[in-house]
Amino acid sequence: VAVVSGDTLTLSGDGLPSTAAALFFQGDASAGLGQGVVFGDGLRCASGTILRIGTRSAVGGSVAFGAGIPGDPSVSAAGLVPASGGARTYQVWYRNAADFCTSATFNTTNGVAIVWGA
Repeated sequence: VAVVSGDTLTLSGDGLPSTAAALFFQGDASAGLGQGVVFGDGLRCASGTILRIGTRSAVGGSVAFGAGIPGDPSVSAAGLVPASGGARTYQVWYRNAADFCTSATFNTTNGVAIVWGA
C-alpha cells in the first residue's frame, strides 16, 4: 500500500542477469513527459531530484526492496517522502555487460509512478 503512514510497498525487478549489481532509485518527476529518455541500453523514467534508496545483488535475476525484506526501511522512509505524500517514480538500474542496442554496460527496469497518500 502506497500510504506514507502505513507503507507496505515492495519494489522488485526481475529478468536481470543472474547476479547483477542493482540500484533502486526514485525521482520526484517522470522523464520525457512520461515516455522516458535513452539511458544505457534502456530508458530512464525517473527524473527531477533523484535519490538512491537501496542497492542489491540479484539472486537468480531478481531483486526486491521495501516491505517484507528483512532489514529494509519502508520505501517511503528510504525515499524521504513527506508525511503529506506526493508523486514519485521508481526504477532499478543494473549492470549488464551483454551487448544489445548500445555499447553501454547497464540497463534499467521499467519505471513505476506511485502517488503516495498521507
